[in-house]
Amino acid sequence: MIDVEELITDDDFAQPYTVWRETGSWSEGVFNTVENALPYSGVVTAATPKELIILPEADRVSGMMTFYSVAGYPLYQTRLGTTASTDSDGQDGTSDQLEWHGQRYKIIKVWPYVDYGYWKALATRMEGA
Repeated sequence: MIDVEELITDDDFAQPYTVWRETGSWSEGVFNTVENALPYSGVVTAATPKELIILPEADRVSGMMTFYSVAGYPLYQTRLGTTASTDSDGQDGTSDQLEWHGQRYKIIKVWPYVDYGYWKALATRMEGA
């Protein structure tokens, strides 16, 4: 199998971005969340028409971007920990938010290509969409 991890981390292509991941716990009947900032680096590109065609709302102007990360740094969309999905970490959670060039993007779709050394996520801009 081809492992593209080297390309995703190459200084000629990779850019830094921050993953904002929420975790939380129940306390006295209230779910309290904490947002954690995780430094990531990978290729960031504009979403292509082929990627957008799979989404019914893709024709809206929203600044959709595609983010790549290496296999050891997963990206998550809203999930249930009870599913047998390969993109689940065994815990319930909301979609990661990614900060790049001062803008926040919310992940709407993840492709777990971990056998090839990477994760791919399609994200939509949160502000001004």
